[in-house]
This record gives sequence, C-alpha cells and structure tokens, in this order.
Amino acid sequence: MGLKIKRNANGSVERYKARLVAKGYTQVKGLDYFDSFSPVAKLTTVRLVIALASINHWHLHQLDVNNAFLHGDLQDDGYMTLPPGILVKNYNTVCKLNKSLYGLKQASRKWYDKLTYVLLQHHYTEANPDHSLFIEKTGSSYTILLVYVDHIILARDSLENLNLLNLFWTHCSRLRI
Repeated sequence: MGLKIKRNANGSVERYKARLVAKGYTQVKGLDYFDSFSPVAKLTTVRLVIALASINHWHLHQLDVNNAFLHGDLQDDGYMTLPPGILVKNYNTVCKLNKSLYGLKQASRKWYDKLTYVLLQHHYTEANPDHSLFIEKTGSSYTILLVYVDHIILARDSLENLNLLNLFWTHCSRLRI
C-alpha cells in the first residue's frame, strides 16, 4: 500500500492519501493472467490524426482518464493478501479481486478491453492497421479517438460536439459494466 501526505504551500497537512497496489510481480503467466499488454497508438497514427485535424481545421482535445486501470473488470480469479493494518482473526484470509488494481500485470489490458467494449457499443469502429484508433461517422461528421494507455486524443470537426464528447467520455470512464 502506498501512503502519501499531501501538504499545503505552508507545509501543513492537507490530507492523507493511500493507494492500494497489488504485488503483480508474484503473478504467473498462464495461471494468474494471460494478456498483459494494452495496444498503444503508433507514432505514425498520431501524426496522421494531427495532420487530418490540421488540414480539415478540426478541434483536438486530450483526455487523461483518472484511475483508468481501476475500471477494468477481472474475469479470472485473483486474490491478494490483506493490506497492512487490517486485523482479522484468521491469518489465512485473503481478498478476492473483482476489479483491476494498479500493479496487476493485466491491469492495462483489462482497461483497454472495457474501453473497447464501450466504444463499440457507441458505434465506433476499431481500425485494422492500428487497434488503438477508433472512428465514428455520423452523417458528414467524423470523430476520431486515439488511445495511448490511459490517455485519449479526440479529433472532431465541431467544438460543440467535442465538448459533448468530453463530458460523455468523462462519464464513460466511470462506467461499471
């Protein structure tokens, strides 16, 4: 468990922060997890999206999904020992994980799987040459969404639609599917 003290400018304590991190280094491939990678945007795809946005006078927006890896759902059984400070009578007690945690080898993959599921449900198409590129065509408008781990680049011809998409993706990042 990671513990931090956030301080104000004058040095006084603002708040205490804790982050529960799994010991992913103890995981065994094929037993505890299968896929540990998450597709990331290719540099040529990033350049292409920026060029298209520039040529067509589209708006670009970058999103950083907060706590992205915590949104992934685990289909495999995963367990962890109790964090320090939690007292129980039976020392053999463990936690069964339903959601992904930072530190798990498959955390980024599970986030990407969930994001892909949400995008496909909302009529986006995954590009064959680069699986981190998603495109939605509505009438004569295009929305391009490019994923790099827990960052998203949105390109759209209308700023109004882009703001609506920003609100939509902020909401989608919190979905519990």
